Amino acid sequence: MLAALGAALALGACGAGSSHGAGSSGAGVTAGNDAGRIVAASADATSAARSAHMSMTIDMSEQGYSGVVKADGAFDFAHRTGALTMDMTSMGIPGIRGAIELRIVDGVIYMNMGALLGSTPEARQLFGDKPWIKLDLTKAGAAGAGGAGGFGGLGTSDPTSTLDALRGTGSDVRVVGHDEVRGADTTHYHGTIDLARALDKVPPAQRDNAARAMRTLGTGSVPADIWIDAQGRLRKLTMTLDATTQGTHVGAVTMELYDFGTPVDVQAPPADQVTDFGSMLGGVTGGMLGGNGASNANGVSS
Repeated sequence: MLAALGAALALGACGAGSSHGAGSSGAGVTAGNDAGRIVAASADATSAARSAHMSMTIDMSEQGYSGVVKADGAFDFAHRTGALTMDMTSMGIPGIRGAIELRIVDGVIYMNMGALLGSTPEARQLFGDKPWIKLDLTKAGAAGAGGAGGFGGLGTSDPTSTLDALRGTGSDVRVVGHDEVRGADTTHYHGTIDLARALDKVPPAQRDNAARAMRTLGTGSVPADIWIDAQGRLRKLTMTLDATTQGTHVGAVTMELYDFGTPVDVQAPPADQVTDFGSMLGGVTGGMLGGNGASNANGVSS
């Protein structure tokens, strides 16, 4: 179960913004290679809005359980802080009820595990009576691909890699049509995202963090549908993933951004309610469901 939770939270944590500086969106050009440039430029145009609300759905399965994980939250792109609630109830995992809360503050991830506490003897042993756990995976040395029981993609503590991935769009991007997304008029694009190309275009100072987070999305090419508004900002993104890490399979991921410029005030939980989970990650993945949690990451198939 921790592998599924780690994958879901990694996608949520990397799903809402970029802070590498704003560029020209070129939103009026919609043909050929120019369409690819518009989509790639949306990473910077979106980050220029500084913050937004976000909604996500993630198709996921693990150890015979499957469902659509839903998440909602808000992120401050400039300060790399945010909050997210994630509901994994639809997967039918025993003991999982209600929403799990995620906060990103000062490069540290906090998760409220109230929906998990008491579900199994292993959970009670790990978390005790403290509802929050703290994850700083770069310090714990657990940010490698597929490592730390599926939490490796959270190693950046930085909600940027989904927009960074858009930098990898190329010449196959084309205009599909025009749609309304949450009341905004948008242009709908379709194409593939080359994750290696995207990483090459991330500024060098941010590349190591982006590489760790993008491993959650895979290593190959990802088919995607992208909706861009008149200001060149990303409004909706659907990626057709086929990624398996630590026995957890992730399929389609859909993200919507809205209410740009919304105030985001996120605080770390009280210290006496927090357990530092970094030193506890090794070997606990399978304990929650009784499995061994020791499968390999297969990446993304194009």
